[in-house]
Amino acid sequence: MKLLNSTRGMCAQHLLEALEPRRLLDATVLLDDVYEQNDVPRQVLNAGNGPNSPNLGDLHADVDLRRLVLADSADWFRFRLPRQGGPGDEVAITFRNKAGNLDLNLYNGRGRVLIDSSQTNSPTEAISLNGLARGWYMVSITGRDGATNPNYRLTISAPTGGTPDGGDTQTPGEANDTFAGVDAATPGAAGSPNLGALAAPFSILQTLDDTYDIFRFTIASAPGAAAAVRIYSDTPFNLSLFTADRESIGFAAGYMGQTSLSLADLAPGTYYVQVTHYVLGLPGAFNYALEFDPNSSSPA
Repeated sequence: MKLLNSTRGMCAQHLLEALEPRRLLDATVLLDDVYEQNDVPRQVLNAGNGPNSPNLGDLHADVDLRRLVLADSADWFRFRLPRQGGPGDEVAITFRNKAGNLDLNLYNGRGRVLIDSSQTNSPTEAISLNGLARGWYMVSITGRDGATNPNYRLTISAPTGGTPDGGDTQTPGEANDTFAGVDAATPGAAGSPNLGALAAPFSILQTLDDTYDIFRFTIASAPGAAAAVRIYSDTPFNLSLFTADRESIGFAAGYMGQTSLSLADLAPGTYYVQVTHYVLGLPGAFNYALEFDPNSSSPA
């Protein structure tokens, strides 16, 4: 009987040990900040624009977020530059390095294309926004070698002053989603998708975050043999060429980072180029550079 009682006592003790939590909360457990969940780009893209959202929206004033916590693998934030970045514009984080060394990374608006990064051993990491086209961007804050940090600060010095560009993230600006919108734009004006006469080679940086980007241009004199329009991007895309009557006369798929369409056989006149996603209607945004080279045989 004593043996039976002893066995029951051992069983009860075993059950109590099995139910006892194996890990107790302590001061080393980090409580995340109010901007969670923002561990991956998808969470930020699905977030609204309300208070404590990691989707910061249009930046018409500087941003200063304090008492942020990196308690996991990454924190992501999304923002939109209302105009091209200038000197002094930057995104930065400050923190106590001994509490956890952090790195800062700047991506395109979908968090897929790395634009720049800052990975030093200092308590401040900063990335310049100077020259960046207006549009959507994302930043990620990660810990070096898996480090966490209980307190860091994110600041964004954004382009301010003047009237923000309207429409989507184009530079040149909207409206370039339709042929009619481009036709209505002032030829050759700053920010206009109606580029006017091509007189010399030039390039522009763009971000496509809707369905189409359309640009209109005029060839004033017979183009040379090397005349072309070229496009470069880390994201697959399509490039199309149209006549003034909006008849398609050229198409190139760019899934290897760049492609081009020749302008050599075109007669002087008005034309359009159109940039779309590689799969038409695919959601998301991507940055690209569009380069025009008229290679004119005589001055325009």
